[in-house]
Amino acid sequence: PYWAAVGPPVASRATLSVRKGGEELDSLPIGEHAVYTFGRSLTCDVQLEHASASRVHAALVHAQDGGLYLLDMNSSHGSFVDGAKLKPCERCGPLRDGSEISLGASSRRYVVRGVAAAAAAA
Repeated sequence: PYWAAVGPPVASRATLSVRKGGEELDSLPIGEHAVYTFGRSLTCDVQLEHASASRVHAALVHAQDGGLYLLDMNSSHGSFVDGAKLKPCERCGPLRDGSEISLGASSRRYVVRGVAAAAAAA
């Protein structure tokens, strides 16, 4: 999007804690690129296996203002931040440390980490 960061993101140490059933499964670095895509497509940065996920479901975008935003890519089953459903093509944010992302009907949760610390250091 036109509002995406150009160059290294401000929140360069940001990560997503991938959780399921209260257990952490993985930690994904999300501070190197301006945009990270989520979906079933092999071209997505984070590949989703759940049947309710669209081919390109959502994008996590570092913006020029230093914020981190989730953008629903007109998915069939929705994108959620802290339980609130985004409208198709709507962006939500800026996300904060501890913001919880869920995609479609998947029970996996993606918890934003390291955003507040990175923003304060900038």
